[in-house]
Amino acid sequence: FFRFFSEPQYFFCRKILRIECGLGITVLLDDFAQIRTVFNCFTTSSEFLATSMRLSRSILLLSRRKHSYITTPIFYANAAPHLGHLYTVVLADAAHRWQKLKDPDGTHIFSTGTDEHGIKIFRAAEQAGKNPVRFCDGVSKKFHDLFQDFGIANTDFIRTTEDHHKLCVAHVWKRLYDEGFIYKDVYSGWYSVVDECFFMDGDVEDTSSGKVVKGTKNTVEWVEEQNYMFRLSSFKEKVRHWLLNSDVVRPKHYLQFVLQYLELDGDLSISRSRTRLPWGIQVPGDGTQTVCALHASLLLHFV
Repeated sequence: FFRFFSEPQYFFCRKILRIECGLGITVLLDDFAQIRTVFNCFTTSSEFLATSMRLSRSILLLSRRKHSYITTPIFYANAAPHLGHLYTVVLADAAHRWQKLKDPDGTHIFSTGTDEHGIKIFRAAEQAGKNPVRFCDGVSKKFHDLFQDFGIANTDFIRTTEDHHKLCVAHVWKRLYDEGFIYKDVYSGWYSVVDECFFMDGDVEDTSSGKVVKGTKNTVEWVEEQNYMFRLSSFKEKVRHWLLNSDVVRPKHYLQFVLQYLELDGDLSISRSRTRLPWGIQVPGDGTQTVCALHASLLLHFV
């Protein structure tokens, strides 16, 4: 998936352009010529737009020069942390410490935190007999305390329930909407409550208990509703050209994996009805819709 955000100073203040990927894929833009090329591809009304990619599970980003920006996934706050979470931040912590040793005079940022919106968290809070805010406060503190107990040297611990994140999401949404990149339309597809996203026909299969997602085996249901859509189709050719003509995806064998996402038809559904997803950031100016947690969380590292 490709996400487009405004305000280039979010990136230049860190001296590198960060594009977050999943499954260990790293995209690095720490060269001015590369940054200029990307911005030239995504220029609209004299305003620059940059992209962030998130496929499923993000790992980290390292700069090639004297500045580094390392991220972990923002961990889902529906339950207490486990060994897998600790393993992830230890890897990121080691990379962060190496960057500081290698370039002690550089700027080195190591960001981690918790993703606290979505239907799974809402239901987990209900099962615990707590309101979502109190539930997330408790789970997020467990992550924070675990990292401190093991000496993790993160420079930022960020949460999607923080006010500055909500303001950032509202600001970016309004800018994208005003520029015509977001529109409202009827969207239909196979929806998985557990995965919190829609799937195409080729992504689901029939079983004795009904249709399930091929990868996760979670059940799906056919949903048709009005959502807000992002005009990904307007950028596909530019993104494909950039990927094929720039050495920015690492490891390189994941390039084809990324390109496959560009072959998907249509635009991206980036909101959900508040009747199905009440726990999340409300779409600015529309009390019937919630910003999809996946899309909102992508902005967290840029606040």
